[in-house]
Amino acid sequence: MADIQELTQSVLDKVKAKHQADYDEYAEKLDQEKNEKMNRIDEKIAAGKEHNEKAADAKLQRDKQSYVNELRNKTLKAKQQLIRSVYSDSVTALNQMSSDEFKELIRGALNQVDTNKNATIHLGDKSQDILSTTDKEALQTEFSGLVFADQSLKNKSGFILASEGMDYNFTYEAIIDELKDQLAQEIAKRGF
Repeated sequence: MADIQELTQSVLDKVKAKHQADYDEYAEKLDQEKNEKMNRIDEKIAAGKEHNEKAADAKLQRDKQSYVNELRNKTLKAKQQLIRSVYSDSVTALNQMSSDEFKELIRGALNQVDTNKNATIHLGDKSQDILSTTDKEALQTEFSGLVFADQSLKNKSGFILASEGMDYNFTYEAIIDELKDQLAQEIAKRGF
């Protein structure tokens, strides 16, 4: 009977060992699958995290660029407004020059052309009242071929000098427009 018990025990030990080996193999396989799945999940999380970080970084860069563009546009708009204001104020200031200063401006223009021949001054309607009749007569005495046109230049300040088929534009708007680029750079430097 001891033999049967030993034999039974031996069979049970073999079955137990086989089941244990099968169990260990299965447990190892499950552990390996679990580790692989955990690694895949970690990779997906890392990839998702990296994607989210890249997306967040890209959005941050877009927002930053939008802000920079908005700031630049506001600055440009303010500069343009300042430049327009300076131009407008310049014309207004030139319209307030004295009759002596205005005569000197006309005299300087006339000295640049041959006044022995006919020359005509067309005054801007905004500058029409700066020169008195006496001032005009004094200039005509000094420059024998000078005539003042009866009609003024509508919505203009300053004057146009016509001589020998050429028109020399001394309207304040034209003078300031001619200096616009130079003035814009100077205003931009000082204003901003």
